[in-house]
Amino acid sequence: MRTKRKSKGFTLIEVLIAMTIMVIGLLALWNMHISSVRSDAFSNNLSKAILCAEQKIEEMKAEDFSTLSSGSDNTDKNCNQASSNSFYRREWTVSDYAISLTNTKEVNVTVGWSGSGCLSDINNCSHKIQITTIIVDTSNL
Repeated sequence: MRTKRKSKGFTLIEVLIAMTIMVIGLLALWNMHISSVRSDAFSNNLSKAILCAEQKIEEMKAEDFSTLSSGSDNTDKNCNQASSNSFYRREWTVSDYAISLTNTKEVNVTVGWSGSGCLSDINNCSHKIQITTIIVDTSNL
């Protein structure tokens, strides 16, 4: 008569299968983490680009209405004008408002980042935001 032995552990195959499943799960979690970090970096850059555009609009509102003109510059990540360590390309156009109201100008500010040649031509930027506003000359009111 044979006696049945009770198993008191795991076989090598069972351990290898368990480790394989665990590694697959950890790799999936790692990929989600990397995706999350990339999304966070993009969101941060987008928020700062919007801030740079709004900052330029506020600067233009503070200028004398008769001196408003189109232009461009490069800024660092904190929206400070920079010749080195530039990150954003900022361009703005000033035109008469399309409805032809007197003493009004339409200001269009575009901020771009990331891309080969982005800092010299905004059309080369792989990411861009654009904000448009109307500035009214209040000095004659």
